[in-house]
Amino acid sequence: GGCSKHHRGFRAFATGPLRLAVSKACGQDMQLYKEKLNLKPAGGGGGFAPHIDSPSLRVFTLGEPWAVETFVTAMVAIDDMTEENGCLRLARVPAGRPAWSEEHPPAHDKGDALGDPDAGGRAGGLEPADGAGFLWEALECRAADVWLFNGWVPHRSAPNVSLKGRRAVFFTYNPQSEGSVRELYYEAAAEKRRCFAEAALLAMHAEMEGRARMDAAYLSVPGM
Repeated sequence: GGCSKHHRGFRAFATGPLRLAVSKACGQDMQLYKEKLNLKPAGGGGGFAPHIDSPSLRVFTLGEPWAVETFVTAMVAIDDMTEENGCLRLARVPAGRPAWSEEHPPAHDKGDALGDPDAGGRAGGLEPADGAGFLWEALECRAADVWLFNGWVPHRSAPNVSLKGRRAVFFTYNPQSEGSVRELYYEAAAEKRRCFAEAALLAMHAEMEGRARMDAAYLSVPGM
């Protein structure tokens, strides 16, 4: 899984110079956990609501003995990122509030345990009250710029309303001390998606059978 598995250049960059840079910035050896290629088509594509990454990144690994807890993401801009094309926006936490962390988490959406792991089953969406007073700062940057943020930084983005598509890659790392679990993560993600798809298919079949029984009962009534 992941674009670096299928693209030699991404893989060499993510596991080589970028990993070393992230490790140096964090003061410890970091390992690639996952990555996401973010594509925002022109004319209103993309955009996501305020959220934090740590709860979302754990959705696929809940209950696993190897699950990691600490995440740092390196955003690599492929194109220039501007407010017009929906650049990342980071929240500056108001003075007087402790920075969010494992010890001081915000109230957030826990996600639907039985929901689509790529939609309603995700976690980490911020409750409106927790976003009160935030100053959202646009992270405008040039192509090839790299920015780091941890799993507790609130962020969001608006749709791309420009006339050109916008691309960025988000490489997420975890400390080596918590394990090198990239392959396990993608295996767990694939299994959770498979289970959801099977459950959704069974629910659809059950609904269709229920409607068929109702139709049959209706047609069996004399004069109908």
